[in-house]
Amino acid sequence: MKSKNIFVLLIILVIAFLGYSFYKGSKTPSLPQENSKTAIIEKSSKKTDDDSKTITKAEVKDIIKEEIKDNPNIVISAIESHMSKQQTARDEKIQQLVVDFKDQLLSDKNDPTYGNSNAKNSIVSFYDYNCGYCKKMSEVLKQIVDNKQDAYIVFKELPILGANSLKASKLALGVYKIAPEKFLDFHFALMEDNSNSSLDQKVKSICKTLKIDTTQLYKQIDDPSIQSALDQNLEIARGIGFRSTPTVIINDQLIPGFISYDQVISIMNSNNTVTKVDTTTNINNNTDLTKVDTTTNVNNNTDLAKVDTKDATIDVKSDAKPQDNDSIDSIDLTQKKQ
Repeated sequence: MKSKNIFVLLIILVIAFLGYSFYKGSKTPSLPQENSKTAIIEKSSKKTDDDSKTITKAEVKDIIKEEIKDNPNIVISAIESHMSKQQTARDEKIQQLVVDFKDQLLSDKNDPTYGNSNAKNSIVSFYDYNCGYCKKMSEVLKQIVDNKQDAYIVFKELPILGANSLKASKLALGVYKIAPEKFLDFHFALMEDNSNSSLDQKVKSICKTLKIDTTQLYKQIDDPSIQSALDQNLEIARGIGFRSTPTVIINDQLIPGFISYDQVISIMNSNNTVTKVDTTTNINNNTDLTKVDTTTNVNNNTDLAKVDTKDATIDVKSDAKPQDNDSIDSIDLTQKKQ
């Protein structure tokens, strides 16, 4: 009887264990099924990776070529974007250099000036008396003066077109040295004279009108301070990095080439806020310094860094005639150092 009770008890325990196992299994997700799904996903992913590796470098190039062929504007846009970024970087660099050179631009006592240094606007003009567009720029500056605009103008002689230009600049600075109050009239008169007369004839005529002693004036050509002023201007041009005349700096904004009176006024009225001038339209409105050889006239590829304002012999009695044309190729640079 006792053994029968034990057997019954064992049967009950087995049934209870099986029931508990079944209950537990119904609450837990099937691991084999989940593992199966994971395996399928991994296999699919591996297959995709294998497929992507089958695209060769040549095929990628062909795809790019086809895309460019179908959409050529992609290339144009990329080039324009690159050029724009380069121009922006260059403009920012030049802007900083202008600020760095500000004292030399505005406060050199050797430079002729017009107006009050505390004026609302400042204009620094680099020019050559034989540069055609410098003459046009001079007309604009004369309008600024005649209309009594609130501007402080600094005149920076930059003779880059040979001995005749160097002589003209030295004579102009000579006038500023012996009769500073007459410089402005002398400067504008020399710029405006487009006659076929020689430089000496022009100077003597202007000096007669302005009552300037020409004998005393021509002695100034060999004054070391005048040569020093010209050297300083050339170093500033090199330092900032502009490559042409005329170049004007208006309220710290550098503009290469000729711009109109209205453009100058627009910049000045912006009250030191940079007004973007489209300098691409000025490409032919200047004398390119990369095409100037003031020493030997062997070629027209001289860089500004090679321009030497001392490397030309000046004959104070010379009657060589300067050229008043706009093109650098038409300027006579045959006068060589002896």
